[in-house]
Amino acid sequence: GEAEGGTAPPPPPLRIPLADDPASIAHCLTISGKARSVKRLIEKIPRHFTPVRDISIWLPEAGDAAPDDRAPTPTLTILRDLADRCCGEHGAEDVRCTVDTFGDAYVQPATGRRSQLYRFTYRKPEITDLSTAGVSRASAKSIHGAIREKIIERFGDLIR
Repeated sequence: GEAEGGTAPPPPPLRIPLADDPASIAHCLTISGKARSVKRLIEKIPRHFTPVRDISIWLPEAGDAAPDDRAPTPTLTILRDLADRCCGEHGAEDVRCTVDTFGDAYVQPATGRRSQLYRFTYRKPEITDLSTAGVSRASAKSIHGAIREKIIERFGDLIR
């Protein structure tokens, strides 16, 4: 060792891949700790990276018949399927849309007509870089507009 008059051996060289492939980039992010910090940031402020949009849909009255060959009302399963298709059609294959009911059915006081609010949350499944981390509000708005159009096209004017 150094106490005996010798010098300490040099530290082993740090090998960083310089390739532009996804595996090398992921390795560099792991070494730098950036992947962990991005994940922590997304957990702290999730609404910045996951835009949320709502649609309120009138529920059919008892005995209402669907016009034409349309289904009488969209179900959660149908809405999820529409959302997945709209994401794919907009070239946003890396965007995932979750759909859930939000709250209880609303009853319009004057008419007694009921509606249900559905919440659409747009996110990217794997985020390692903040520059491509979230779904932009403009992208979410565009996809959401397409979903609204598909609902009107398939079920008629049920959007409240």
